[in-house]
Amino acid sequence: MSTPSADTITLSRASEKDCARIYALLEEAFDKSERRDYADFIRAAKYADYIMFDIMRADTVVGFIGAWTCDDILYIEHLATYAQYRNMGYGATALKLMQTDYPSIVLEIEPPETDLQKRRRGFYERLGFVMNDCEYLQPPFRADDAPFPLKLMSYPIALSDAQPVVREIYEKVYNTDFQTVIEKYKKSRKQ
Repeated sequence: MSTPSADTITLSRASEKDCARIYALLEEAFDKSERRDYADFIRAAKYADYIMFDIMRADTVVGFIGAWTCDDILYIEHLATYAQYRNMGYGATALKLMQTDYPSIVLEIEPPETDLQKRRRGFYERLGFVMNDCEYLQPPFRADDAPFPLKLMSYPIALSDAQPVVREIYEKVYNTDFQTVIEKYKKSRKQ
C-alpha cells in the first residue's frame, strides 16, 4: 500500500465529547505508565494549552495526537493510530501536517536499545526529528510510580538549551517541578 499524501489525511480538532473514544485508543496503544488515568485525561482535555487532534482519512478517524502548546514549542504527548491503520503512513503524514503549523516540536521516546525502540527513533528521524543529548526523566502520571529515563527528540533541530523546555514540560504537562522529579527518581533508585 502506498503512503498517504497530505491531501488524503487531515487533522481535526477533537473535543471533550471525544474523550472516551480517544482514551480507549490510548489504553490500547500505551502502557499504563505512559498515559494518565481517565479522570486526569478529562482534566487535561479542559486545559486551553492541551490540543487533541483526530487523524482523519476522509470521514474516518484513524488515530490521535495529543499535544501541549508551550512557550516556544509544541510538545507531543501522544501519537497513536488504531491497530487496523498502523504501518500505513498515517502517523507520519499527520506529523508532517503538524510540522507545517508548528515550527518547533518536541516529543519523548524510549532510549533506542531494542529493535522496536530503534525503529521508533528511525521513524522520527526520517521525519526530521533529532535526538537531544540531554538527561531527561519522564515524571510519573501516578503518585506511586517513579520517574523513568527517556530521550527528547525535537524538530527541526536539536534544542540549544533543553533545560527551560524540560522545566516547562514538567510544570505544564506533569504539574510538577524539576527538583521534585530528581528527588523522586533518586529515591526510587535506592529501593
